Amino acid sequence: MNKDILAYKVHELLSFKNRTLAVAESATGGLFTHRLTNFPGSSKYMHLGITVYSNQSKIKLVNINPAIITEKGPVSYEVASELSIGIREILGSEIGLSITGIAGPTGSTDSTPVGTAYISLDTNDLHKVIKIHNDGNRSENKDFFSDQAFQFILDTIK
Repeated sequence: MNKDILAYKVHELLSFKNRTLAVAESATGGLFTHRLTNFPGSSKYMHLGITVYSNQSKIKLVNINPAIITEKGPVSYEVASELSIGIREILGSEIGLSITGIAGPTGSTDSTPVGTAYISLDTNDLHKVIKIHNDGNRSENKDFFSDQAFQFILDTIK
């Protein structure tokens, strides 16, 4: 039996609701998409999972305005928001999800410490962004960010 209950619950939700998803991840390095696609039938709802780790990939692959990254930083409400909108629109998915953060141990700034992430969810009907924080090591932070993204979908998509 698979012990990844949060991912399985999202798999069931998207399968049952017949909703499609596109994901742009940064700090999780593809972990969210990996966990979700471990279930047979995930290709019915999973349009794309892309790791946009560099600023350049965010700009070129998801059409993020470079000025937003320069002004607000790659780990920000604004970049998370643009990523979820951009990935959903590019793929024509019903749901766009983004995760951007600092897993650590380096990369922190005065305003954005290690363990900080933003998760954004965009649909035709709603747009939400949350800020989360965890005090773990790199691996723990990536797991935490992914878990929170799964929970965010479960709490938001009805």
